Amino acid sequence: MSATILVVDDEKNIRTTLQRSLELEGYRCETAENVRTALEVFQAMICDVALLDVQLDWATLVTDLLDRPYIYLGMAALLILGALAATSTKEMMRRMGGRNWNRLHSLVYVAAVLGVVHFAMAQKRDITAPLEYGAVLAVLLSWRLVQWIRQRRPALAAS
Repeated sequence: MSATILVVDDEKNIRTTLQRSLELEGYRCETAENVRTALEVFQAMICDVALLDVQLDWATLVTDLLDRPYIYLGMAALLILGALAATSTKEMMRRMGGRNWNRLHSLVYVAAVLGVVHFAMAQKRDITAPLEYGAVLAVLLSWRLVQWIRQRRPALAAS
């Protein structure tokens, strides 16, 4: 399966040239002429890489981001998961130490909640799937909380 590349440029000739070149190399290619269209493409499909025109209208970008606060939640979850992936090697576990590594990796719970809220906020009509994911997450987090309390109870009684 080839990677999907999103080309965002306001000049049609550049967009078309890049699209044809990438498709000749065997990549799937989507194009967008502005940030708003690019965000719509991102909502409709998963792109592996995005090539952005560095002269995009930043005012429009900021306006679009302010209109879609769920993007911040999704980006926060993505950053957390990126940090967790970067620190998941045995070498990083050793360098960080067990306690610090565990503390950092407990952020997976925050990322999960952010992901579900992001998914729910991004839906325009039917929020059945995000509610189902939220319910499953609530059950799993409740179970994990019960396990955590059971582990702490003997430690609290000893002190």
